Amino acid sequence: MEKKSVWYKVASNAKYKYWYCEKCISYTSRATQHCNFCRKCFHSRDHHCFFLGACVLRQNISNFILFCFYTSLTCIYSLCTLGPYLYENINRVIRTDIDSFNMFLNFCFPIALVKLLYSRENSYILLVTMFDILVSILFICLVYATWKLHSCMSGKQRYSSISGKQNLMEIFGSYGLLNIIFPYNGLTRTRDLNEKYELKQV
Repeated sequence: MEKKSVWYKVASNAKYKYWYCEKCISYTSRATQHCNFCRKCFHSRDHHCFFLGACVLRQNISNFILFCFYTSLTCIYSLCTLGPYLYENINRVIRTDIDSFNMFLNFCFPIALVKLLYSRENSYILLVTMFDILVSILFICLVYATWKLHSCMSGKQRYSSISGKQNLMEIFGSYGLLNIIFPYNGLTRTRDLNEKYELKQV
């Protein structure tokens, strides 16, 4: 839905532009985007994330990137834990069935999922299905987080009327990439370039 912009003239003959949202029934001094799930208007809105339960804005894009990054790390850990059990079951299948086409049918994700739903005797299908889902989530989150980080740093990220490059300090806080390892800077306090401490605005 498009925002209606209205020009107002004040006593000094200066004109001020305002945007009106019909859903919020309110005026804003800057262009905003309305979120139907949050039922609010936001400046610099990127998208609504169902996993975070909130809108991803320019101010909290670092939380979304870290969420995708930590999800990828969790998938890697789960794959390392699942690997030995899957390897043992794969060896058992290889010893009983040498045909490569049947091997492909057993470990291809859509076919393995259908077999899991309709078969009760093959326990390794659950492991294969979990492995395929984890690999899919890993690559989706890792690629999406890398793309979002690259778009923010290269200035390709667009927020209504705001555009421009962001450096690592603007995205992650005053400690930059160290916040990936220790993400407490944005939760407690942020140090700006003048060595002053202030709460991070999110």
